[in-house]
Amino acid sequence: MLTGKAPSIGAKMELELTIPPGEGHFPYAGKVRGTGTVLRCGRIPSDQPRWGVAARFDEPLALDFK
Repeated sequence: MLTGKAPSIGAKMELELTIPPGEGHFPYAGKVRGTGTVLRCGRIPSDQPRWGVAARFDEPLALDFK
């Protein structure tokens, strides 16, 4: 989810997610990184401008778990 102005279709985006450890899915914290291209976006009802974004990853995601 993004705040502010909607991204343009075809725009390049960088993604970085911090993944917490959790019982039943993975015992270690880590990060997932990658780049993608915006395919579509839609306004999410809110007091602030927020956008849901669908993107296609341009390459396999980089995983960094320790």
